[in-house]
Amino acid sequence: MSDVKFGVYERAVKALLGDKYALEKFVEGVDYKRMRVRIGTRVMFRNDILESIGGERVMVSPAQPAEQSEPQKQGDEVQEAVVTQRYPNPRYVNTTIGRVFVGGKSVKLGQKIRVRNSELALKPVSYLG
Repeated sequence: MSDVKFGVYERAVKALLGDKYALEKFVEGVDYKRMRVRIGTRVMFRNDILESIGGERVMVSPAQPAEQSEPQKQGDEVQEAVVTQRYPNPRYVNTTIGRVFVGGKSVKLGQKIRVRNSELALKPVSYLG
């Protein structure tokens, strides 16, 4: 049985890649699965796909697990991250750099946000600090 879980919607991957998105570039069963829904099917990608494709496509076979990198703690620097998972509690989301407190602000899956000290940075960079 496979340890890979599929939970990222196709629209999140489309939002990240934009015009470069093509389902043919991905391997069915490895990168995505077709899930049955009421009428038809839905494409669901593996949970770590957004981190894998960040800028360039990285192929990960099931025999080789993806490399887990530690998020870098960079003090008061503002970083840009992509929302990878939302929780029922709207105060927190998972991003490409870890869990972030957004305080109930509405964020979408695949949206790019600015993060400072694991919190959503709303003010322009010149006002931070």
